[in-house]
Amino acid sequence: MAKKSFLTALLIVMAVLCAEAQNLNGRLADENGEPVAFANMTLKQAVNDSIVAGLTSDENGNFSVDVKDGRYILTASAIGYERLTIRCGATALGTLVMPKTTKQLDEVVVEGSRVTEEIGRFVVLPDPKEAEVSGRGLTLLDMQQLPGLEVDVAMQNITIDGGTPILQINGKEVPLNRFINVRPEQILRIEYSNEPGIRYLDRNASGIINLVLKESDDGGNVVARIQSAFTTGFVDGYLMAAHHKGKSEFSLQYNLSHRNYKNVPYVMTNSYIAEERTVERSQELSSPFNYITHNITGEYTYQPNDSTMFVATLRDYIDNNHWFGTGAINETENGITTQLDMNKQTDRKGNSPTLDLFFTHKMRNRQKIELNMVGQYSHSDYYNNLIYKDSESEWEYPTKVINNGYAVSGEAVYGKQFKQAEVRVGLQYQHNFASNDYVIYETQTEMTKDNTYLYTSIDGNLRDNVTYSLGTGVKLFSVTDGIDTRRYVRNLSTAGLFWRINQHWSINANARFIPYLPSLSELSPVLQRVDDVEAIQGNESLRPYNTLNGSLRLRYNNKGWFASMIPSYYRNFSPTVRLYQYDPELGLFVGTPKNTDYYQRFQLRAEVGVKQLFDRLNITLKAKLKKEEAKGEEFYHNNLNFSSGIKAQFVWKQLVVGCDFDFTPEWSLFGEDLSGGEMSQSIYAEYNWKSLNVSLVWHCPFNKEGYKYQSENLSAVHPYIHTNWTADNGNMIVLGLTWKLNYGKAFNKGQKTLWNGGYDDGMVK
Repeated sequence: MAKKSFLTALLIVMAVLCAEAQNLNGRLADENGEPVAFANMTLKQAVNDSIVAGLTSDENGNFSVDVKDGRYILTASAIGYERLTIRCGATALGTLVMPKTTKQLDEVVVEGSRVTEEIGRFVVLPDPKEAEVSGRGLTLLDMQQLPGLEVDVAMQNITIDGGTPILQINGKEVPLNRFINVRPEQILRIEYSNEPGIRYLDRNASGIINLVLKESDDGGNVVARIQSAFTTGFVDGYLMAAHHKGKSEFSLQYNLSHRNYKNVPYVMTNSYIAEERTVERSQELSSPFNYITHNITGEYTYQPNDSTMFVATLRDYIDNNHWFGTGAINETENGITTQLDMNKQTDRKGNSPTLDLFFTHKMRNRQKIELNMVGQYSHSDYYNNLIYKDSESEWEYPTKVINNGYAVSGEAVYGKQFKQAEVRVGLQYQHNFASNDYVIYETQTEMTKDNTYLYTSIDGNLRDNVTYSLGTGVKLFSVTDGIDTRRYVRNLSTAGLFWRINQHWSINANARFIPYLPSLSELSPVLQRVDDVEAIQGNESLRPYNTLNGSLRLRYNNKGWFASMIPSYYRNFSPTVRLYQYDPELGLFVGTPKNTDYYQRFQLRAEVGVKQLFDRLNITLKAKLKKEEAKGEEFYHNNLNFSSGIKAQFVWKQLVVGCDFDFTPEWSLFGEDLSGGEMSQSIYAEYNWKSLNVSLVWHCPFNKEGYKYQSENLSAVHPYIHTNWTADNGNMIVLGLTWKLNYGKAFNKGQKTLWNGGYDDGMVK
């Protein structure tokens, strides 16, 4: 009986899930019946003004899109025609008339850059000309010039306001390499937000970028890319193959990254100051390194209809890293100077297979559920050996740690749309176990952490031009080392308000309250000796700390010209900082994480630029002014910094040429550490020819030292200045080839927005 009931319920559920989507179609024409070709079109839900699709009429004025049954607002615009806006259902609309006009097109909803701003996010309908000339999704994204977005084509990296965003394809979170290699012609729209919302606030994400792909029929595609430098060991490779048949899609992705840098100078000055012992040390090292990483992903997607999707993903990350260091040291202790030779070798090998299962279903009455389960296993071997030599003696300081562990996480989300608002409720849970065998010290640790996060959010309209976003959550966090258990309960909250003043001006205000909890390694009691002077150790009594930050963005956009100004304030209450003190029993200076008084930052960021100037040129000027303060029981430091730069792109037919230069570098303070960002210098060119894209990147054209990094510790106990640079990157030219084969079109996957939890190894190293 139980089996029959279960089968009956399953059949009912499958019948509901297989409801067919509706087709909305029609034709655009002028008053004489001539087609309006390649018009920009936007389809929005009538109840909440959210964009459902962006599309373009074909050469005959025809358009078609599959949608759920409901009420919509369709907007169409084209130069030389009056704007068309109608309310409609999911049906055949026949011929829609757009009379010709002699007036200039007055862009209101979709601006000259095809950008719509709504409920704290931007929705971009890429220009077909931009998609045609771009070799990869990374280049197309760089052309959009969205506020706070930093796309580094040369370094193949994406940040929002200096932090790491959530990257998605059709709402499903994907790794960076999958994201940047999307074929531009596949992209229907780009959804961008520099506010992560309550759902991703626990991950410290800086924003969300979602690429929504076009629908397609059976078939598949293959994308292959390889890039290599001419003068040094720099090789990246990417291969993706996908095939769609019926209601299923199979895909396989492989990414290889290899570096073998031999010219990596490192200059350090270190001081260790205490009444019992004082050491001054200066070092000049050669610190070459090489690594190779493999990312392998297999994925199966089953989508019986537009409302339901199941995805199973199996991926593995394999890395093999080696660092070497040789050099000379001048060490002065209590007035006696010793000259030493140093040799250092560090090796790390790791493997992290992961299984990810996801299910989503849109129900009646504008309801939606999402379920996600992720399991990850991790194994790594870490080895570090430091040898000092003088004319008579040799000292060796080895470290070896074997890590094994796993992480299991899950999330369930329920959402419902009302007439003027959308509400979501979600529950996340993660269990993490880490076992570390410190072989040299014959010490073993086993630590676990459990993170439960319950949250809710509401987004809605106060007026036609004013929207809001509110979210709050409670986080239950516990850590155990097999003997003691520590439990924490913390609140996370976020609030946002967006006001579209008119067609050119808008204001967006946001505030966040976020707790930061200590990692397993910060809580570990294991002491790791670095050398004859220094050691590092965790702190079992470390407390969580809270962060409060707020920002106000004023934005102007008119006929391709844009400007934004963003003042913000950020404060950490009792932040964790690694501080040094002398331990007379060990005779060592020990670095330990401790809670300090506060860290705060006042910042003003500004951007100004133009898009498609003379239909060829994109330019963005950026500047940032910030004042930072950090205070602890025995220190107070401040930093005033102005940084600036320029990004530019020139587009001509199938050629894109761009550059990214910093005028003044950025320096950042946290605790007692002051670090200098690299001076970004890069020039790149891409040329598209049919299915082949050829790219050239010129790194550091005016700096033969390559990318340079500097860190300074302002401690009274252990002050230091460390400077290293990758000279192999100086004046480096990288050639890239991308080949695309499309048979049929890429499958349109459903919406996936869940978090795939990560593993914390808890290793002190």
